Amino acid sequence: MKYILLSFTLIIIASTALAQSYNAIKGSSYAGVEAMYNNPASTVNSVFKWDVQLMSTQLSFSNSAFRIDNASLNSLSNTNDFNGANPQITNGSGSRNINSNFDFNLLNFRFKINNKNAIAFGLRLRTFDDLHADPFTYNDSISSLNQFLQINSGKTFNAYATHSGWMEFDLNYSRVLVDNYHERFSAGITMGYMIGLSGFHAALDNIAFSENINPINNESYYTLTGGGAKLRYSANYDNLDSNATVRENINNFLSGTHAALNLNVGIEYIIKNEDSYTYTSSGHEWDLSNYSWKFGASIMDLGTNRFNYSINSFDKQVPTQKLTDTAIASYDINSLGNLRDTLSNSFVVSHPLPSTFTIANPTRLVVYADKNLGHNFYANFEATLNFFSTRSQERVRTKELNMLVLTPRWETRVWGLYLPVQFNTQTQLWVGAAVKMGPLLIGIHRLDFFKIFSNNTQTLNGGGYVLLSIYPFSKKKEEECPHY
Repeated sequence: MKYILLSFTLIIIASTALAQSYNAIKGSSYAGVEAMYNNPASTVNSVFKWDVQLMSTQLSFSNSAFRIDNASLNSLSNTNDFNGANPQITNGSGSRNINSNFDFNLLNFRFKINNKNAIAFGLRLRTFDDLHADPFTYNDSISSLNQFLQINSGKTFNAYATHSGWMEFDLNYSRVLVDNYHERFSAGITMGYMIGLSGFHAALDNIAFSENINPINNESYYTLTGGGAKLRYSANYDNLDSNATVRENINNFLSGTHAALNLNVGIEYIIKNEDSYTYTSSGHEWDLSNYSWKFGASIMDLGTNRFNYSINSFDKQVPTQKLTDTAIASYDINSLGNLRDTLSNSFVVSHPLPSTFTIANPTRLVVYADKNLGHNFYANFEATLNFFSTRSQERVRTKELNMLVLTPRWETRVWGLYLPVQFNTQTQLWVGAAVKMGPLLIGIHRLDFFKIFSNNTQTLNGGGYVLLSIYPFSKKKEEECPHY
């Protein structure tokens, strides 16, 4: 089972390794089109007239479910035998969690129509993955299901895994509503047209076992007495054919997908440094990077993706009285269809499934305060509040990993150094770093990433991001003149 867990996790990482947490540039006046993915009102407050984001990619991965002993990046790349790496479920008592999110953006564009209006366009791929198991006890000496149930006697088991992936076309509009010598207030909206590509949700609900004694050998065995199992995933995976061409499989995979809308709204309020005005031939101009304070709030990802049920999906409840730990351990499952058929004989009730199921996007409130410390130094504090819990089984949801982020930074139009410190929803404290060199921004979520290149105990926490953009050449100021 530990190899199955590791393989599943590596699949998630592989699917996201093209690698929404560009923490370095949040609140920055140089973020350009990327700002609309944090606050739709920010795009009009960029210092640039226009910018093109050629490509950006980001991965965040949080894991408390397993570790891999004696592993390096080289051994993890060989998923057949792991080159001696030893995967282990996390020891001790407690819940287990795996959370990841990634996005891949291509050819995004922003244009400031004038000083008060801006538009932006975006194309991106996104996935969110959540795996959670309620508290249970595990140690390395457990070698059978019977031993696992013995050490967790009397417990009820609940667990789920959710994955949602989609393509999104975004249109952003932001407008300045108030602008004077002292303050600037803007609002913005981003509408996303989504195509749901990949959906998956599996759950164990209130699984309970009772202990029994075998009168022949006086040994304990366990009988499943309650609970159920659910599996739903998108039908387009059933359309893949190993005998078809790559193009045919792409067309088959995209067939039957559903479109939906995604809504993002935000506001941004800036307190100006009044001595930062300059005089040009067109009059007094204010440098958008030279503010005193910047405050923002946004509601992001109001939307839901819809997927067709696979024929192998199921919802089974009320186990038969003869289902023991020995019978479960003897199951030979080699496909999801085989799993469905096996459980049909092990549970009394099979709930009928509708034609489609939905997975909600990670709807959340984002608020931040950004302080200009002078001499190109800034500090940004951001808090993220997920609106919904992914643990509720009434509706399948995804969530954002970020919770609290403090980012000191030094940046100009061309150069930048960043030190984001984040405390995420899994109560993990990460210290990252990023650097901007002209059009290129490179960042990591944890500074100890170098450990993956040598044999260590790997927990696979962290991630990183890369962003490549084009900006217009900066204009020379004709004459500086303080405003009084």
